[in-house]
Amino acid sequence: MLHKLFLLDSDAFSTEIPLDNQLKDQSSIISFHNLKIDKKIGEGFYGEVLKADYFNPVLLTSEIVAVKRIKAKDPTQQLRVNELHAEMKIMKSLCHKNIVKIIGLVE
Repeated sequence: MLHKLFLLDSDAFSTEIPLDNQLKDQSSIISFHNLKIDKKIGEGFYGEVLKADYFNPVLLTSEIVAVKRIKAKDPTQQLRVNELHAEMKIMKSLCHKNIVKIIGLVE
């Protein structure tokens, strides 16, 4: 099963745009160092989707994931972050075999 991560580039937003506490609980924070980016597999208006290998240091397991990375800072930054919040909230609440499961936020 493919899982999805969200990656916010360090220059894509400032601390003036805080992440929702529900999205930023410690269990869903993933270190960028635990990802091995393979290749770009898609692109959309707000960013790109990358294929990566994620190593879970707690479970000592590895799995293939899709990483959604929002584009670098631009005039629509606040809108993009707000939409990312909304998408993550919805996706984290869903559980269906045909829906990609959100496993975390990469920092």
